[in-house]
Amino acid sequence: MEIITLENIPSQTFGIVLNDQECRLTFYTRGDELYMDLEVDNRPEYQGVVCRDRTNLTPYIYRNFKGSLYFVDLNGTTDPKCEEFNTRYILVYEE
Repeated sequence: MEIITLENIPSQTFGIVLNDQECRLTFYTRGDELYMDLEVDNRPEYQGVVCRDRTNLTPYIYRNFKGSLYFVDLNGTTDPKCEEFNTRYILVYEE
């Protein structure tokens, strides 16, 4: 299990290596919802995934991404908000 640090801003994109996979993660807010896009080796794998508490953001095993990404609310069970990344809401990667 690995915790991925995020910035406390409503839109961000960054590269990260997860389990020897070159990944590009994008998080963005539309209205009250947080969304995620994921590229693996410069190919889109997931787009427009709504981020929910303790819900696998990468559930399809037939895709090229190995592992699972999910948010955890450390103080309850609400969906993540960018203002409290890394304090209340953490992003977790599991192989």
